[in-house]
Amino acid sequence: MVGRKPVVSAAAAVLALAGSGIGAEAQIVDVSIASERTVGYLIGDLIRHRVEIVAEGDWSLAPATLPKTGRRTYWLELGGLASGQRREGGRSIVTLDLVYQTFYAPLEARQQTIPGFAVTLAAPDGRTVGAAVPAWRFGVSPLRELAAGGVSGQAGGGVDILPAEPPRPVPTRNAAVRAVAAAGLAALAGLALAHHHAVFPFAARRGRPFAAVRRALRRLPTGHHRDALTLLHRAFDRAAGRRLFAEDIEAFLAEHPVYAAERSGIAAFFAASVAAFYADAPADAEALMPAADIGRLADRLAAAERRGA
Repeated sequence: MVGRKPVVSAAAAVLALAGSGIGAEAQIVDVSIASERTVGYLIGDLIRHRVEIVAEGDWSLAPATLPKTGRRTYWLELGGLASGQRREGGRSIVTLDLVYQTFYAPLEARQQTIPGFAVTLAAPDGRTVGAAVPAWRFGVSPLRELAAGGVSGQAGGGVDILPAEPPRPVPTRNAAVRAVAAAGLAALAGLALAHHHAVFPFAARRGRPFAAVRRALRRLPTGHHRDALTLLHRAFDRAAGRRLFAEDIEAFLAEHPVYAAERSGIAAFFAASVAAFYADAPADAEALMPAADIGRLADRLAAAERRGA
């Protein structure tokens, strides 16, 4: 927010009226500039102006007459401009907020000037009047003081270098403790997940026969249909705690209702097993349940086993 001091007043800085022939001095009451300060600007600093134009009667700003943003001189740039208007009594007050940036790099403190500009106000009846915003002077300073021998303070033109400051130790104990605690929690969570899924190092976990046989079936070479049947048979035996036959399916499902949704698949498996091991009809057994279906049944039984656990 631009302060109200210092202020450069330009009540007399008005242009001749364009069009109506009425003297501008009869319309423009005051033109003033308020800025944050007038001295101490360095290269790259922003300079903020609030321009206030006071005119008698009902007047509004002609936007086309505003200065364009961009370079004003080789060292000065207008980066932003906003306008506003209000009425107080019988007067119109137009405000302009301008943001300049200076790129002047002086070797010593000196004065620079921001060029003035003119704007036009228009009345509802078509009359126009011009107002001149005056130039504005301000003080610029170098980034460092220069002396005849080079940088001030060194007779030979050298540079003053501050003594080296030893690095300050940064405490890391708390961060290390938190990191170790987080790693420990992550390891425990990983072990719990591995235990839940009966994978390494819990691959041989008791009570998860279908999880174990699922991995064994995946390692089984293609074409070993009879071996696949045998592996799944052993998994049913371990799950039941005894030898399980086709006629025991309903009793097994009653004892382990978690597998009840797979009743049809289990029945097809035992039918294929009877064909392979008792009827000596391997082709019929593979037609009843191909090796791929045995693997998929083992996957579903392992998932049900995990849910039941």
